[in-house]
Amino acid sequence: MLFGLRYYDMDADITFSGSVLGLPFNLRVKDGETWVDPVVGLLYRRPLGKKWTVDLEGDIGGFGVGSDFAWNFVFGFNYHFNKTVSAVMGGRVLDVDFTETGFTYDATIYGLNLGLGFTF
Repeated sequence: MLFGLRYYDMDADITFSGSVLGLPFNLRVKDGETWVDPVVGLLYRRPLGKKWTVDLEGDIGGFGVGSDFAWNFVFGFNYHFNKTVSAVMGGRVLDVDFTETGFTYDATIYGLNLGLGFTF
């Protein structure tokens, strides 16, 4: 079982420039928000032989404290070089629905993970 906090710091800075009827203009819009979500989740690790493991991790959070609702899923295949060092390849999906005083962030972010792990 996992319990924790996820910190968000979102900033948007957009600049429009051009001309209307021959008159140049520049318009800059800047907004952002910072919040923290409580999260609860599960981690499952399974050996796939002597040197390999697979990790599956999922959590949900927000609950109206920070985000209205957020969920996260991470998977990874780990190769253990020895007891201390491992390499991981996997992916992640994070979905966040946040609205606060005119600022809305409703997005799903996903991608691949590559990394090294160190166990002490």
